[in-house]
Amino acid sequence: PVIIDEHNTKEVVFKHAVDEALAEENLKGLQEAWVQWRSRTPDDVPLDNQELTKVRRQAANIARQQLGEAVRDGSFAAIDEALRNADQIADVFPCAPELRSTLEYKAARINWE
Repeated sequence: PVIIDEHNTKEVVFKHAVDEALAEENLKGLQEAWVQWRSRTPDDVPLDNQELTKVRRQAANIARQQLGEAVRDGSFAAIDEALRNADQIADVFPCAPELRSTLEYKAARINWE
């Protein structure tokens, strides 16, 4: 029997979308990958614990960076967008609630209110 490597399975497509979003520091793209995965299947994401931890760490770092930049910029719109992205990372995917305890998140929240 010949084993064919499938390059377009939903798992491969999801992992590629996640990797691409993280490489581009695109948190909206990360959420879009999650939404696309959930629209196709109720299964858990195809990441093992180590991979999920890596995604969580990278996404939280990107969110912290974006929050800090938004606060330095001082624009209400930039802070609002950075907070919305951070809340998605904290609550939805990859579920990093510890993001809300960072100095960057707290500073953005204070400047937003």
